[in-house]
Amino acid sequence: MKYTVDENQLYQNGSDSRRTEVITRDRYTEMFYPSELEWREKNADDFVEASYGVLGHFGFLDR
Repeated sequence: MKYTVDENQLYQNGSDSRRTEVITRDRYTEMFYPSELEWREKNADDFVEASYGVLGHFGFLDR
């Protein structure tokens, strides 16, 4: 929650410090797109599996 508030304050008010701006943006980005390769690979695998599940459920893969 703190990183979201910090990012919003940065967006609304800007920053006098380039370092603070970079740190705030990096922390906020890391919440939604972690830099850890293992996490990104698992996320991609989970997406493919979920897509097949949804498409199969609605009969798109049976055609």
